[in-house]
Amino acid sequence: LEHVEDPEPVLSEAARALRPGGRLFASIINRFAPVDPHYHMFGISYMPRRWADRIIERRGRGKQDAPYRDRQRLSELHTYTYRRFRRFAARLGLAVRDLRESRVPAGLRPLYWLHRNLLAPAFHVEAERR
Repeated sequence: LEHVEDPEPVLSEAARALRPGGRLFASIINRFAPVDPHYHMFGISYMPRRWADRIIERRGRGKQDAPYRDRQRLSELHTYTYRRFRRFAARLGLAVRDLRESRVPAGLRPLYWLHRNLLAPAFHVEAERR
């Protein structure tokens, strides 16, 4: 979803195409990953997008001269916190669960939540149509 122009119609159509109880799987880029998975720069995800784009360009990490077509600026990518993605998907009739969380022992889940929300570059979800 991070590379589409408008994620809402894409996810909405995916939800519409699913039967009730049908599921889709997705890897969602974490808005607050310490190292951005596209530009590989520490801390850039925490900044306002306009500032981040300027820093990326100043450090020569922009993609304007890249030999491939994916030349989106960081400000054009759609990233989410887990909570924000769950709310977004719920508006479209999808119930989201973290696929990795169920494998973590209950006593360690608070540590896992910190990892997912503050350290992981992405989270992997199952979204079920209600």
